[in-house]
Amino acid sequence: MKRITTLLSISSLLFIIVSCQTGDLSINPNAAGQTSLVNLSLFLNRLDNEIYNGGGVMDGYSNNQPEGPWNQVQRWNQYFVSNYSYYWGSNFYNWTNTATHYGMLRYAVLMEQQAKKQGAANPNQNAYLAVAKFYKAYSFIWMTQRVGDIPMTEAGNSNNLTPKFDKQHDVYKNALAILDTANTMIGNYNATASPLAVAGGIYGFSNVGWQKLINTYKLRVLISLSKRAD
Repeated sequence: MKRITTLLSISSLLFIIVSCQTGDLSINPNAAGQTSLVNLSLFLNRLDNEIYNGGGVMDGYSNNQPEGPWNQVQRWNQYFVSNYSYYWGSNFYNWTNTATHYGMLRYAVLMEQQAKKQGAANPNQNAYLAVAKFYKAYSFIWMTQRVGDIPMTEAGNSNNLTPKFDKQHDVYKNALAILDTANTMIGNYNATASPLAVAGGIYGFSNVGWQKLINTYKLRVLISLSKRAD
């Protein structure tokens, strides 16, 4: 009886060891690896939601402020300016900090990388590259409007955790150049592609619609700077 018990114990131990060595511990098929090809429309869906919700909202960053239609800030701006005591009776300022739009920048960089990796016959005609550049410029301008000097030229590189800060003047200048590049790229793409070439996104823009958005946003930025900078 003792011998049988010993054999059973040894058999159980061997079974556990073999099971641990040959078990089906495959990599999660739903998680994209470094070499994976990801549908570009998935990045576009995320980025569209970032711009709709506001910086830091989707990632739960502290001090984020939702920017969707008729959120709290829009209500303040619409109804409270004329009778809100902050604007007419006080001389104090409550120092706080701001959320970031790093989530948008991160996904824009990833979409740009994926667009280049998946490729087109001519990368300059890839509409997703142009849209990625628009979102990069938007995130940089969003952040510099709130805090001034920010990392830009060295931002977005996961291997560089201490990117240098760029002057706000240079951030605007470089962001406007990025928007110009995006306009040229998607303009070249529009000349050869169908009107519905850019799939995905909650707004459902065609490539022509994206070009209109890029140029409209650039004009709004220039108007905002018209009395502040050359």
